[in-house]
Amino acid sequence: MRVSPPLPPAVAALHEAPPKTSIHGNVKAKRVPDGVAALVIQFIFGRKKKSSPPSDHVIPTVPRIKMEPGSTYLLPTDKPDMAFKIFTKEVSNGASGMIITRLHPGEVKARFSVGSSPIHWLSRAFTKESMSPTNLGAVAEQIEGFVSKNNNPLVLLDGIEYLIVQNDLQKVVRFISSVRDSVAVHSARMVIPFNMQSVDESGRALISRDLHVIKWND
Repeated sequence: MRVSPPLPPAVAALHEAPPKTSIHGNVKAKRVPDGVAALVIQFIFGRKKKSSPPSDHVIPTVPRIKMEPGSTYLLPTDKPDMAFKIFTKEVSNGASGMIITRLHPGEVKARFSVGSSPIHWLSRAFTKESMSPTNLGAVAEQIEGFVSKNNNPLVLLDGIEYLIVQNDLQKVVRFISSVRDSVAVHSARMVIPFNMQSVDESGRALISRDLHVIKWND
């Protein structure tokens, strides 16, 4: 004999025996608990589907790139987050990393898994971690010293827009060309996040010249 599956508690409540009448013929009303009523409504009309994110909402993933020794990569973006993700991925795979950035070192350590990588802060503040944005020669020397003394060196150079404001475009272009040469000579690697909309078309051409531009969906 086929046995019917038990009804859900909320539905079973609807199948209870009808209320008994009193000797006076009046029906004694039986109140259905609010919780049960809600379950019944939910059972009948189905659960409300969870809202899904808009179809145009895309969570960016780390670009799959093979960073070749001696190469400098330009990452077009208005935020440095993806460059930091590329950096941390390479460091976790054995690279010796150094960071030069506009973000405060405390913020970098709190947001990204950079390990023991040295962090140099592009700022006019007088701290042991800061580097003057107008002394591009000192910044270049810092990069040269790091890539020449470490195995499998990787440099994250963030804050190019800030350097352009503090100096001028031509000076920054010469600076990038200089550190790119240091990276090439010592078979190092460097990634530079840069907001391409911060300069005009001719400026973009100068900045990206001789660099490997990473194509990805920002």
